[in-house]
Amino acid sequence: MTQEQIQIIKDCVPILQKNGEDLTNEFYKIMFNDYPKVKPMFNMEKQASGEQPKALAMAILMAAKNIENLENMRSFV
Repeated sequence: MTQEQIQIIKDCVPILQKNGEDLTNEFYKIMFNDYPKVKPMFNMEKQASGEQPKALAMAILMAAKNIENLENMRSFV
């Protein structure tokens, strides 16, 4: 990854902190609408409660925050 790419990701951290769950909620909404066959692969109760979109948002945020040292993510994933 180039330094420019790393910086772009780091610059997204505030956006992810503020809007990460909104982004992942929209992601799941689009995915389930466009690809309904994947629904059985997901726990829809966790979708409805917001638990799964929140978990994905946190994973993306952690990856962005640790982009220069992804080894820190090992325990998270």
